[in-house]
Amino acid sequence: MSMARILFCILAISALGCATPSGTAVNLHQHQWRDRVVLLFSDDENHADLVAMRSALAQDLRGVRERDMVIYVLKPSSKVGRQFGVAAHGFTFILVGKDGGEKMRQAQVVALKELYATIDRMPMRQREMRRTTEQ
Repeated sequence: MSMARILFCILAISALGCATPSGTAVNLHQHQWRDRVVLLFSDDENHADLVAMRSALAQDLRGVRERDMVIYVLKPSSKVGRQFGVAAHGFTFILVGKDGGEKMRQAQVVALKELYATIDRMPMRQREMRRTTEQ
């Protein structure tokens, strides 16, 4: 993973407010076949579940990097929020696989153990892990 992508990941997790500035378009297509995208939606940047999820991800950047994850914090009213039919209020977690398909959706904090297990069961991730152990 390049230093720029690692920096983006860290900024996306630790940024105050939204990880993407207001009005900035999020292009999920740029991540297809490269990254797994975690979308965190909330109309309130201080929502307890959003704060907890960001904190959990920030505390395990190694696991995030190993799984080629990129994190976006967005408003439900954003273009991406509308595209995924996210509820206008509360918190929504969505995992998008490298193939661009939705793999997981929760309206609450997702334990990293559950998130990583979901990713690690994916065929593409299985191949990545095999390649890593063969090197």
